[in-house]
Amino acid sequence: MGDINKIETYGSCIIADSVGLGKIFEVLAIIKYYELRNYRVLVLVPKKLRDNWVIYLWKNNRN
Repeated sequence: MGDINKIETYGSCIIADSVGLGKIFEVLAIIKYYELRNYRVLVLVPKKLRDNWVIYLWKNNRN
C-alpha cells in the first residue's frame, strides 16, 4: 500500500527507514500532491531538522 493510500485510509502516515533511502523526496512528493489539491499539510520532524524545513518553505514560497 502506497503512502498516499495510507494517508487516505488512516488519515496520516509515518515515513521511517534507514538513512539515505529517499524519505525527503518521498515527503516532498506527498506534500506537492496535497498542495495541488488545495489541502493544508502538517509535517512533524525532530527539532534537529527544523532548519532544513524552514529553508525549504522559504524557497518554496519565493518560487
